[in-house]
Amino acid sequence: MLPETIPTVTLTARYLTPDGRPMSGTVDFRPPALLTHAGEDLFLGGPTRATLDPEGRLRLVLPATDGPGWNPAVWTYTVTERLSGLGRNSRSYQIVLSAD
Repeated sequence: MLPETIPTVTLTARYLTPDGRPMSGTVDFRPPALLTHAGEDLFLGGPTRATLDPEGRLRLVLPATDGPGWNPAVWTYTVTERLSGLGRNSRSYQIVLSAD
């Protein structure tokens, strides 16, 4: 569990096929190689993996990318989706999770 002084974002999503059926699979959220937060004497690394529930939903709490005290100060998550029905193994992209 993260210290209360670190801003977080609750991320929710639902993955459906074009005809409305729930997808299955996992979604990884990976910060840069290693994040440090001097104010909390904290190091974060590695991915956080969310497994879609039977309705194709996910919900997780992640540190905000714009919170004060992080090193590096500017960063994004690399999101990698591994989902049934995509017709390929996975897709990846970058996101910013703002505390505001």
